Amino acid sequence: DIDIDRVKGALNNFENVEVMDNLEEGIYPMPIVATDTDITYVGRIRKDLYENNILHFFNVADQLRVGAATNAVRIALKWIELESE
Repeated sequence: DIDIDRVKGALNNFENVEVMDNLEEGIYPMPIVATDTDITYVGRIRKDLYENNILHFFNVADQLRVGAATNAVRIALKWIELESE
């Protein structure tokens, strides 16, 4: 069974990821908030209505800044970090 609070906590612990998920206050990710940033915004995190082990969410990022090149660099840096342990 998925615990939404644990999911939000885990996502917030990732580098360059920010959870924006408070529909009551109108806080959720939209493409305009990701423009000119290196952050990936995640929100609208919900359990599936029919299956307890399925998670749905919406995420946005600036495709020019956090596109393939930035992700490739981040993956390479993480790999180097793990290899040096």
